[in-house]
Amino acid sequence: VVATLPVDSLTLVLFTSAILYMACLCVVQKKLRTLNRRSVQLDTRKLFVMSVYLVLLVRIFCFITVGALNLSNVKVNYIYGNIQQYGQTDDITSGETYTYQDHYQDFYDKAVAVLFDLPSYIIISTYMLFALIWMEVFVKARFHTFDNRSLRKKWLISYMV
Repeated sequence: VVATLPVDSLTLVLFTSAILYMACLCVVQKKLRTLNRRSVQLDTRKLFVMSVYLVLLVRIFCFITVGALNLSNVKVNYIYGNIQQYGQTDDITSGETYTYQDHYQDFYDKAVAVLFDLPSYIIISTYMLFALIWMEVFVKARFHTFDNRSLRKKWLISYMV
């Protein structure tokens, strides 16, 4: 007996995206190792690469989770708060329409909402860090005698908050 697994195009695209993000994750991990060999201290460049690493990791989990849910035929509401009923079925013999919903449907909807929104917030935070790096380079280029250790410490603390 040969078991077949029905894979539709959405599941295929999700797993392919996860594999491509894993390839990007390997590149970022190599860059992070290079930065760790240069300096053990946590600086803005290393924090930027770590943020990108975290975004890639969460996106991989997102694609794999949604692909697994799609593969197991769990109907997930990708727009949280939508009033759409799942599994709406028309009974031809009696003319009635009834709906059924998985017991864990609310959990699935919330988990997918978090998995899709969390990387977006991390990306915004990462670009804020990119702006901080640009400002730091500008300050260093403009004021050669300026000691920016206290300024860098304040920037890193404000970014972490």
